[in-house]
Amino acid sequence: MIHRYLDLIYASPFPNEQIVKVCVALFSSLLVLIGVFTPVFLPVLAFINSFISVNLACQLVLITSLVIFLGNGWSYYSLDNIFTKNSSIYQSFIYFSNSITFNINIIRTLGIYLWGGVCISALSFHFKDPSWINGTAVLTLLRTPYLNDYYEYFNQLNTNFLLVLSKLSLYGMAIWELFLWPIPGVKLIRQITFVWGILFFLSSIFFINLSYLPYIELLFWVLIYRPDM
Repeated sequence: MIHRYLDLIYASPFPNEQIVKVCVALFSSLLVLIGVFTPVFLPVLAFINSFISVNLACQLVLITSLVIFLGNGWSYYSLDNIFTKNSSIYQSFIYFSNSITFNINIIRTLGIYLWGGVCISALSFHFKDPSWINGTAVLTLLRTPYLNDYYEYFNQLNTNFLLVLSKLSLYGMAIWELFLWPIPGVKLIRQITFVWGILFFLSSIFFINLSYLPYIELLFWVLIYRPDM
């Protein structure tokens, strides 16, 4: 998030009022990163970010922030935790913030179902796209210079072979986004869902220019499925 806001400040021609929002979001991101007044600046970050841009990444930032907030994420590896041990005033502030919490399993389930709602919404648009229906979307994406920095390598691959991979990945994604994630209680399905998600997010980082979205998705996925890492 810090990298994104710095990029917006130095490289994007925003109006003045937008620059103010980006600066506030950048300041909030820095404090959240080091864990200072996290119960205040985490909601501020999520709120301001939703006014800077409205897209899938914005929605995921809101969901991830909600999971961290309800789980009292500042109680562990943060300066908040250190200050709490050395200041009675700060301890009172954190104690009040910690009163807003839920069982970790409830929080994780809430997070995954909110994410699932976003997925279903996205799929409703994908299913209206002919390239998704006929399975060519990934093939086109991988061969487009604007979306993939390694497009030259994929242009050299056999088209029929790449089309098969495109269809397998697209239809697999549809199954993953529609049916697998709502069943977190089945261990085998949960493991398949986690691994598929990690592979998808990593491939998005390396092969699709989606800005900071796949990084947020990866963080959210680990937060939900492997919070002990």
